[in-house]
Amino acid sequence: VDALIGLAKESKQRILSEWNYRPTKLLSEIAPSEMTINIPKDWRWERIGNIAAVKGGKRIPKGVAFSKERTPYVYIRVTDMQNQTVSTNKLKYIDEHTHKQLSRYVIEQEDIYIVIVGATIGKVGVIPPELNRMHLTENAAKLMFRNINKMFLLAVLQCEFIQSQFVEKTYQQAQPKLALERIESTVIPLPSLQEQHRVVAKVDELLALCDTLKARIQDAQTTQIHLADAIVEQILSTCGGGPILDVGCGDGAISLDLSQKTRARVVGADLAIRRVTFARNLAKNLSFTQGSCYELPFADNSFSTVVCCDLLEHLDDPTQALDRKSTRLNSSHTDIS
Repeated sequence: VDALIGLAKESKQRILSEWNYRPTKLLSEIAPSEMTINIPKDWRWERIGNIAAVKGGKRIPKGVAFSKERTPYVYIRVTDMQNQTVSTNKLKYIDEHTHKQLSRYVIEQEDIYIVIVGATIGKVGVIPPELNRMHLTENAAKLMFRNINKMFLLAVLQCEFIQSQFVEKTYQQAQPKLALERIESTVIPLPSLQEQHRVVAKVDELLALCDTLKARIQDAQTTQIHLADAIVEQILSTCGGGPILDVGCGDGAISLDLSQKTRARVVGADLAIRRVTFARNLAKNLSFTQGSCYELPFADNSFSTVVCCDLLEHLDDPTQALDRKSTRLNSSHTDIS
């Protein structure tokens, strides 16, 4: 790791030379009080400014407007910085003369951007290949580096530990702004390049899993909506507007939907207190109680309709549960399971 950090430091000086920036000195040693999280023994702490050149963008000259026509020169704004990259939906362009004036303030696809002003201070991302060497807003900075895995550094910069440093450094000034020298002084943990690759692969794996779970949740929510609509239709045609008991109400979504569409009094019951608490927060005007479907805490003949969605297949004795909830129905009941 020490050799890798040495290479990164040398690369930073070469980058400064290539862009005609003055060489910089190494920053101060990292104090033990700055190492507030535990890292593996073979990892090292380093300041961003020692391994990356931190340079700001530039505003377009006073009195100059964006081009009304599309040109080869994109001006990347903070509003374009979305989802750790740059959205190309509403890009702004500058003319060739302005492009030449701002020629030193472009960002390359090897760099990482970081927002330094506004509500999204600390937001980071990378540049897509089609926007390589395009112009960077003055409200963002770029990290120019080599010999460090770009996606690893991007992931690290999004960690709560790093973001909290950005927040702290932002409010050390009268006007909330993440100054370049404060980005440089931020400390980050670095492993070997091989370990960086492994971390990135694991992050990609977990993000793919999150996308799969998100899709499944969306599918489940769609199914729940269709189920709720079918239940409401049946209730409206049979129950006559009497009180409804939702057994195994879960998070209360169906209970709330039933209440809104039938205008009947709806009561939810679930064994899990965590779900009951969630349901109470979701639908504050409804009544939710903790209770087992085998021992419902209600008097007999209390409800005109008992609804039981996505529950019976999980029970050891669904017949007993059906018997128990049926006794809570009045004589002109509807039992929907």
